[in-house]
Amino acid sequence: MATAASTSRVRSTSSATDCRTGGETVVRLYVHGEFASVVRPVRQLIAFRCVDLAAGEAESLVLEAPVERLYYALADGGRGIEPGEVTGRAGLASDALSCVVATSVDEAANRV
Repeated sequence: MATAASTSRVRSTSSATDCRTGGETVVRLYVHGEFASVVRPVRQLIAFRCVDLAAGEAESLVLEAPVERLYYALADGGRGIEPGEVTGRAGLASDALSCVVATSVDEAANRV
């Protein structure tokens, strides 16, 4: 997951190899802050994209989301994300996330 110009990007390859007929499907991007001082969801949906794949077809795509989608209410009442590791997971369902990437959030880009 890259964080440049306040955008998170994850490249994922989706395929319809499990489908006999193909069709439209949704690729989802979830994130999780590994060491937050407040309770956070295990999977927070921050981006998704519909793709139309024929049976057996695969497509490489990039999911993007503004970094502000990672923000939450901090213990001091402000909004932001604490410095530390953030893990992004992409896939066709919340229980089938085959693409996993990690990045670090630094102190400079973590508050509104």
